Amino acid sequence: MFLQKMKLQHAIGDKEKTAIIIERNCFTGSLICRENNKVHCLSSPWNLNTHLYWQLSREFDLEVGEEERHSIKIIHSRPRWFPGFRHQTIEVFANGKLLEKHIGC
Repeated sequence: MFLQKMKLQHAIGDKEKTAIIIERNCFTGSLICRENNKVHCLSSPWNLNTHLYWQLSREFDLEVGEEERHSIKIIHSRPRWFPGFRHQTIEVFANGKLLEKHIGC
């Protein structure tokens, strides 16, 4: 369970396709969003706020794309008790529409 990685992939856009890859490492708690060749580090394992926060959910907002801009919102939710040992939820929205809801590591 601890060495698992979660990986969500989507391609958004009509004229210009933007590949979005969201990766979460269950062991370190890192959360990374890759947009074509750009890397957005949302939660770093070296930041204490990644491991010690009181809220049950966090929101991350990004703007992606070169010519065709898109608004990406990622919501990471955790259970209240023993979050390191239980499944967590990632929701990915593009331009206000839900792309995927993943429950896992």
